[in-house]
Amino acid sequence: MTRSEMREQHIKLWTWLAENPGKSKRDWPGWYSLGITNYTNDRWYNRCFACAAVWHNGRPGCQKCPIKWTDKRSDEQRELDAANPQPCVVCELSSAEYHKWMNARDSGNVTIEVAIALKIAQMWPEE
Repeated sequence: MTRSEMREQHIKLWTWLAENPGKSKRDWPGWYSLGITNYTNDRWYNRCFACAAVWHNGRPGCQKCPIKWTDKRSDEQRELDAANPQPCVVCELSSAEYHKWMNARDSGNVTIEVAIALKIAQMWPEE
């Protein structure tokens, strides 16, 4: 799958999530139609097209993520995190839209959940 095709699938996934509040990424029926059913494969473990697009040496290349998540860390904290051998997973920072979407979904705040899912659908810019 090309990066462009991954972007298209990202939009479909997040649009579906906006249309199906309370569902998770793993519930998306598109995985099966794409033949992606082995989630133990590291590249698809996060069920994220952006992660899969930048997967390198057995882990996500978060620094090259095509999505620019809201990141409110200090410059000093970013440097510390960059030196850390663990993946940075910027999308899971409390300031990031993905983290906010998970919180809204888990708390049943459908209005916020849908709005954030639609925003995430459009966050991967065309290349």
